[in-house]
Amino acid sequence: MVLNNFDNNYWDKYDGYDLNRDGTGDVPYHPVSLYSMIVEQQPHTLMLFRSFATQLLDKAEKAIPGLTPENLADNKPMMKPFSFMISIEHLSKRFRKLMVLDNISTRFEKGQVVSLIGPNGSGKTTLIKSILGMVKPDHGSILVNGQPIQHDPSYREQIGYMPQIGRYPDNMKIGQLFRMLKHIRTKPGSRIDLELYEQFELRQIENKPMRTLSGGTRQKVSAAIAFLFDPAILILDEPTAGLDPLAAELLKAKILKEKQQGKLILITSHILSDMDELTTHILYLQEGKMLFFKPLGTLQEETGEIRLGKAIAKIMRGENISGDWIDRMLDVTPNEKIY
Repeated sequence: MVLNNFDNNYWDKYDGYDLNRDGTGDVPYHPVSLYSMIVEQQPHTLMLFRSFATQLLDKAEKAIPGLTPENLADNKPMMKPFSFMISIEHLSKRFRKLMVLDNISTRFEKGQVVSLIGPNGSGKTTLIKSILGMVKPDHGSILVNGQPIQHDPSYREQIGYMPQIGRYPDNMKIGQLFRMLKHIRTKPGSRIDLELYEQFELRQIENKPMRTLSGGTRQKVSAAIAFLFDPAILILDEPTAGLDPLAAELLKAKILKEKQQGKLILITSHILSDMDELTTHILYLQEGKMLFFKPLGTLQEETGEIRLGKAIAKIMRGENISGDWIDRMLDVTPNEKIY
């Protein structure tokens, strides 16, 4: 058997058995596809599972003899399918004549920091609100940790949300707001995360009414609330907008810390310079359509730009980006004939 990165993956073609019922197959599985070989060498490409790119590879494998890999094995194949933290399938939403989400399908996994990027009106906010259950899509489905969200709002307990503009009762004091939320949400054994509350020094001003707070301080309150209940999923809408430089750096450090703990983080921001050190993946929307969802490294390679802002600017200007990565994956050189 060859040691590789396949152990504990799920294979829909596996026909083995699990006599001891430990959740893993008793017979090793030998994946025999070009895509499987690429996943072994570059595990992050697992996100392309069942995408157009993998279909292209399957066709290439059939057309070009000798591409099928050998000697690959999963010694502990999982008996249940992959569990993505958020799965979105064929999501569409129309407001009167305007199609704001047009057949969006994608999946997000733990440990990803996904930047939702696109021009104004591209559908970013509607996508976020659909995940949160604040907008009901016309078609399609959303699953959070494998469970449909339509009929059970309890999934929201797994999500921490920071809105672009937080709205709170004018006369409620900061301390009262946090005490109320902890009273409503805290369960036996639950963990309360007050790190940002302390770092932003909100305790020193907890007797101030919300109506007296500046926009930046309201942002600090919203950020502290988003992280308060140690959620597995964080959705942050323009998180650094209105924050002073020190507070912005504290928030980015907190996001990096949560990323290292394997949480899924979705961020929208027009300040792309803030995203360079945080982002693992880019989801680009335009006119309600998902133009691409790919790792940051792939986007940098295709555009030839290291900075995320410059890479996105190239795309928004309509400049051609390199397709060399497809040739490299297929190991095809220019003018080479394929028989």
